[in-house]
Amino acid sequence: METLLADLLELYPTAASGIPPVRLAHLITGALRGFKTVAKSSDELRHMIQDLLQIVSAGQ
Repeated sequence: METLLADLLELYPTAASGIPPVRLAHLITGALRGFKTVAKSSDELRHMIQDLLQIVSAGQ
């Protein structure tokens, strides 16, 4: 998943353009694992993921 995400981030640069796509993908997948630990429900997990994606894609 991380490799696919890095490839997508190369094709579609984000507001975090100072961070190489490979590192950004690593940060995102790490955050997703952490979200699974702290989310109290699948609904909360979905909202956290949506918020993260919104942050990453800001400024496109």
